[in-house]
Amino acid sequence: MKSDEIGKINIMHIIEQLPLGGGAENLLLVLARNIDRTRFNISFCCLRKGGYISDRLKEEGFKVVCLDNYRMRHFYKKIRNIVGLINAESPDIVQTHLIEANLLGRICALFSRVPVVCKTEHAFLSRLWVNPTFKQRAYLFIDRILDKFSDCIIYVSDAQRRTIN
Repeated sequence: MKSDEIGKINIMHIIEQLPLGGGAENLLLVLARNIDRTRFNISFCCLRKGGYISDRLKEEGFKVVCLDNYRMRHFYKKIRNIVGLINAESPDIVQTHLIEANLLGRICALFSRVPVVCKTEHAFLSRLWVNPTFKQRAYLFIDRILDKFSDCIIYVSDAQRRTIN
């Protein structure tokens, strides 16, 4: 993403994967297609795999990097790979999407001292709030802490914002 084009804002979107179909994935495709490319450079980081959406983004000239990290037990490797990519790309903004990317992407962006870090809430997962497992409680706890260090939290609807907050 390091661009010779002075004045463009570099944005990196971090998401779990970009297969055919989900709402978050389709939102990123629509966003990319409609962004003002004279003002913004956009790149995408998939924590797992690419797919239909990542292929469309690549065809349209966007940089898409898929890390192919599937297991959370490889946590250190995931963190190292994401931090390495962020440091190589030097984004002005990191915007994360979906559970794992919201957690790992924000941690890595903070480690890398990205100037602006945003989280996007795409869905309210009620199962995380009703009788959560220990792992889910840990995620919710860390997510709430990371919210304090995020520059913005984007909700896909006002109803969702009211439900979560």
